[in-house]
Amino acid sequence: MLDIHRRKLLLNSVVTGLLALHAGLSVGEPIAKSYCDVESSGSVLLTRPQADEAMPYINDVNWFARPVPNPNNDFVIAFASHNQNYLYNLSSGKRVAIPDTSDAVATPDGRFITVPSHYTPDHSINFYEADELLGALDEGRDARDTKAVFSHKDENVFNTFYQSVGVLHSSENKDQYDVKYRMMFSGSLPPTPPGFLIADYDVSSRNGEISFSPSPVLRLCPEIIDDMATPFISKDGRYIVAHDNSDVMSDSSLKLFEITGVDYKGLTTSCKQIIDFGFKAGKADFSFDNSKITFHLSSNDYITSFISGGIDAPHITDVVVANLEQDENGSIVGFGSISRLTTSKVQGVGNYFPAFFPGGELFYIANSMPRTHPHFDIGNVESRRFQFHVIDPKKASYQDGAFQSTQGKKDMATIGRLWKQSCTPGNNPLSGDKSAWNYMSMNSNQCSSLINDKWQGDFGSKQQLLKQCQKR
Repeated sequence: MLDIHRRKLLLNSVVTGLLALHAGLSVGEPIAKSYCDVESSGSVLLTRPQADEAMPYINDVNWFARPVPNPNNDFVIAFASHNQNYLYNLSSGKRVAIPDTSDAVATPDGRFITVPSHYTPDHSINFYEADELLGALDEGRDARDTKAVFSHKDENVFNTFYQSVGVLHSSENKDQYDVKYRMMFSGSLPPTPPGFLIADYDVSSRNGEISFSPSPVLRLCPEIIDDMATPFISKDGRYIVAHDNSDVMSDSSLKLFEITGVDYKGLTTSCKQIIDFGFKAGKADFSFDNSKITFHLSSNDYITSFISGGIDAPHITDVVVANLEQDENGSIVGFGSISRLTTSKVQGVGNYFPAFFPGGELFYIANSMPRTHPHFDIGNVESRRFQFHVIDPKKASYQDGAFQSTQGKKDMATIGRLWKQSCTPGNNPLSGDKSAWNYMSMNSNQCSSLINDKWQGDFGSKQQLLKQCQKR
């Protein structure tokens, strides 16, 4: 007679096999979690703030947050709260105030932290030495009175915001260096309405003396005409990723452009489209080596462009990462596999504005409750909570060829709508590629279980949907 322990093991294996067969899985394959029980695809490395910090919660985040490269390779970010800029070491939990009110963005080499003119007292684009501000962060010292090493004052940059910075080239020898930055920002260049602009900055350091030489202000390439398209520049200043809404005859979508030329006399730039991703997405960020981009989705407003103090219901935002394809020279030529890193289910609660750290990790902002209406009413700000999550996208689950096949997108959207009806029936219905992203939240076992349990169409289409599930 089998002992009790062995009999329990045998009974468990039989039950497991029967459940697996019912779910459409092979015996021995792990049983899927509930298809509604979706989790983060990547590996969350840390979350801030924590309860043991001096400031254990954040109840307001203005606009986006950006990484700050540093010698210790800590996860340091710049963000704004209640119209005040901060440096925040997510690795240690230290947080200090720094100058100006919003949009503090570090240069990719970590030398400077920039602030656009809309958020500075005298409407200048300010450059601060990052080492000085990072030193204050290490000491836990308030750094709001730090002086800018350079202030760019010009009528054409009088009211700029939402900037990103790339390094065009750089050289260094002992106590001297030369670097050329390219900054892209939103602003106005009369007589046109607000639009995105570019300025280049030649910076030299000799024996500790730093000099700046800004170029004329240039208009962004004419292929991107919508100020709400949220373009962002790559860390090498060569590429722009934007939600392009310029072609009224076709669907708007996320696109990647290469800057092919600048005309300092004509005050313009020229660009060439490299990738049409074929789906709508919010503000995207390039990894430091141009091997990936990350962006957020929105369930209702197709891009949810600018976010301050959280998002409103019925919007739901989530984070995605895509692998970029490069040729032997490092030029971007296409994109490959995609992973949805987060899935939110509550209206007005989401994850947004993801950005990469130099080591390839990324972070994003998460809000715990919706903003109140109307849109610009901050509501009960004391009860709101925000967190920064650091995630390792290399450990995420990717899918090749997603969104690159018409039939595949249709099947993904069908599965996504079924998931929505089954798991979040109170939320607004999604259509087109938005529904397809719900499919991207599940693993293959969850997807198959959903189809086997809920699909009520014909047998042939069921088999086709199950085949699509196996691609997860």
